[in-house]
Amino acid sequence: MPASRTVVVGGGFGGLYCVRALRHTEVDITLIDRRNFHLFQPLLYQVATASLSPGDIATPLRNVLRHQRNVRVWLGDVVNVDVDDRSALMADGTRIGYDHLVIATGANHAYFGHPEWESRAPGLKTVEDAFEIRRRFLAAFEAAEREEDPETRRRLGTFVIVGAGPTGVELAGAMAEIARKNLPKEFRRIDTRNTRVVLVEAAERVLPGYPVSLSASAQRQLEALGVEVRTGTFVTGIHSDSIMAGDERIPARNVFWAAGVEASPLGAKLGVPLDKAGCVVVEPDCSVPGHPEVFVIGDLAHATDDGQQVPAVAQGAMQMGRHVARMIRADLDGSPRSPFHYRDKGNLATIGRARAVADMGRLRISGFIAWLLWAFIHIFYLIGFRNRILVMTQWAWAYFTSQRGVRLITGQWHTRSALMPIVAAGMVAMTGCGRDDRGRAQIDQTPNPVASDSTAPTGPGSEVTTVYAPELGIDLAAMAAAPSGLYMRDLELGPDDRTAAAGQRVSVEYTGWLANGVEFDSSQDSPITFELGAGEVIPGWDEGITGMRAGGRRILVIPPALAYGERGRAGVIPPNSTLVFDVRLVAITDTATAAADTSGRD
Repeated sequence: MPASRTVVVGGGFGGLYCVRALRHTEVDITLIDRRNFHLFQPLLYQVATASLSPGDIATPLRNVLRHQRNVRVWLGDVVNVDVDDRSALMADGTRIGYDHLVIATGANHAYFGHPEWESRAPGLKTVEDAFEIRRRFLAAFEAAEREEDPETRRRLGTFVIVGAGPTGVELAGAMAEIARKNLPKEFRRIDTRNTRVVLVEAAERVLPGYPVSLSASAQRQLEALGVEVRTGTFVTGIHSDSIMAGDERIPARNVFWAAGVEASPLGAKLGVPLDKAGCVVVEPDCSVPGHPEVFVIGDLAHATDDGQQVPAVAQGAMQMGRHVARMIRADLDGSPRSPFHYRDKGNLATIGRARAVADMGRLRISGFIAWLLWAFIHIFYLIGFRNRILVMTQWAWAYFTSQRGVRLITGQWHTRSALMPIVAAGMVAMTGCGRDDRGRAQIDQTPNPVASDSTAPTGPGSEVTTVYAPELGIDLAAMAAAPSGLYMRDLELGPDDRTAAAGQRVSVEYTGWLANGVEFDSSQDSPITFELGAGEVIPGWDEGITGMRAGGRRILVIPPALAYGERGRAGVIPPNSTLVFDVRLVAITDTATAAADTSGRD
């Protein structure tokens, strides 16, 4: 009789601990993940703040499971589940059957109905997120060192973290500590000790899930590092150079998001009840209602124990993973299942060197002892002996020398465009370009404008960089055959976030290149001119960039004739590559003035 087939989707804490708990069970396990590594997310903020390298907190899944003979690891993306057919569909069309399915795909950032904020305030869920936060954080000091205008320098030296949960508190504390203790001797024109770090929280206290006494202690420790704490404050707007926190406008070029999450979209494919965050409401044994062979665990699961929802933390995912492994063994043995019971082992949050809070039930401590406890527990749960040694060594070095050794700025960076926030991946979309159920670009020939937000140049001579990182290869020849090209939405063209009025004429120059260094541009010597408020797309793609208004949103269109491969030659953008556009505002003039200038010419 063939072994029972168990498919586990997601190699995070829940998925990995489930697989490892089945190592002595007669099952054929397939672990599928979009990444080939397990990431220790509780320490991801230390990658973002230049304390650790990603290799210190990530381990290849194949290496972790190399001695477990009943498991195979697949690198892939599960996009749908057919619960009636008992099969999972992958993005490449592969369909895999199962006898038991465990879904542990976690959660994503949630911007509470404001997806346009994502480009201006990146969150922290992946290694790429950590690199982006680290790049923005360190590049801000580099730009401030060269900036002549004092007001711009102050904006560059202001960092706002939205959300005062553990991630927000840890980011704020680490950034304040770096600016005040690690960097002062390394810059000549700026004093990094004047860096402003602001932590904004909608609840009435920081660490709202912790006891009141520890929240108060955490706030005191943050303020001792120079962090400004705003509690009971809702964010109502995030702009290119400021953030609205309640009624206060905070001038800042750097905003980071730690305020909320939403469930992975795979849960919605199951056709079962979801909670407000999109999490799957599971049965007491963590199975899906009506399908006992399907389990959902970790951040994607809305599980309760004694009437209380299990918190979306690493220890909850680990315990769910082990419990589901026991339920699979019970099914194979013909034994009855048992409900999941969550054991709260406590919560810890670090605020800086020798600063932390620890809630261990009846034991509530803060300061240096809490920091030692935090360090020991995180080292203990790290996957791999090598990583434990490396992290202990890095922490010891940082503690005794006050130095952080991973202050590397990676990725595309340019001195002028570094003065503006870099718009995050996905913020340039293509018209004539559909989207699959995971939001990935797909070429078709139907004109269907799909636009995303872009931040703004603030006046003539300023720049904005827009990035698009497609998950699928994009055939530029097919795009050129489509009726329209690349879009940037809500291009703000005036100072203080004022936008150019309808009827004004805007002149811009742009250069585009791929991450591999291949460059292309408009091949025109003069600035490209377009007019806003045109009501419909102005015909004549060969005349340059064209403006239009769609749904009240101003749109900048780069037609396919100009975005057509390397120096005008046809080409294909490879999967997961990055397409970058630098747009430089040249001038804003009234249409009437421009017409008068034109009429005076022969």
